[in-house]
Amino acid sequence: MTGPAMGGLFALAGAVIAFAAAAVAARISRRAAQRQEWWARAEWALHLATSDRGSERDVGLAAVEVLFQDATRTEAALVNAVTSALLFEPRVDSNGR
Repeated sequence: MTGPAMGGLFALAGAVIAFAAAAVAARISRRAAQRQEWWARAEWALHLATSDRGSERDVGLAAVEVLFQDATRTEAALVNAVTSALLFEPRVDSNGR
């Protein structure tokens, strides 16, 4: 258990463990970056969807529909709640119309 072969084996095992830990950390980091990018696009789309201008609202809702496909369950529920409120609530502009 103390010979050069065992030392090499332990070194190899340590390298494999370090590589696995780095791979997991990179995957988690990449996933977090993807979610952050998704939220930035969702914010943009929801901002447009709340516009008083019909064309901007249509573009925003179309973008939300595409983004919805990549949403997590929680994100989908949030987007669904916001867009449902936008679509089913009568809109009143600043002139009371």
